[in-house]
Amino acid sequence: YSGGLTLKGRAVIDRMQELGMVVDVAHCSTTTLKDVVEYCKKPVLDSHTNLCATGNNCGRARTWKEMEWIASSGGVVCSRPVAWDKQPSKTIRDWANELLEMKKKIGSKYIGIGTDGGGGFRRVSGYNDVRDLGKLAEALTDVGFTREELAAFMGKNVYRVLGKYLL
Repeated sequence: YSGGLTLKGRAVIDRMQELGMVVDVAHCSTTTLKDVVEYCKKPVLDSHTNLCATGNNCGRARTWKEMEWIASSGGVVCSRPVAWDKQPSKTIRDWANELLEMKKKIGSKYIGIGTDGGGGFRRVSGYNDVRDLGKLAEALTDVGFTREELAAFMGKNVYRVLGKYLL
């Protein structure tokens, strides 16, 4: 649905936040994402996305503006291991460089790692599943992430958001 947040959607968010459930904006359209970020009283999470390299017709990917909205809520944009359509040979180093750009644009406090299980999308070359997180950590260190930023990216940022939902 791309028409924005409905009254029923607002009621669902209210109830979710009352129950301590995290509001995950993965798969939200741009309009709905903006409405959710403006409406939520707590940080939102995009549990699995990646940068939209073109800036338009992004589908599941996020533009810089959308990532900034999520960060402005105190939330986290979780990057997933997906090869870009125009660059099917994306490597772990390419992914690390994309994350470095995200760090520069929205801050290391607002990025994390995420996936929806891995079915049906082209993976980053050299990254098959979570057993390859060490390779990603090494690439992130190589491009300039500090140990503290790496820890935040690998889970502390998401944990911070989850903590905001505890009753």
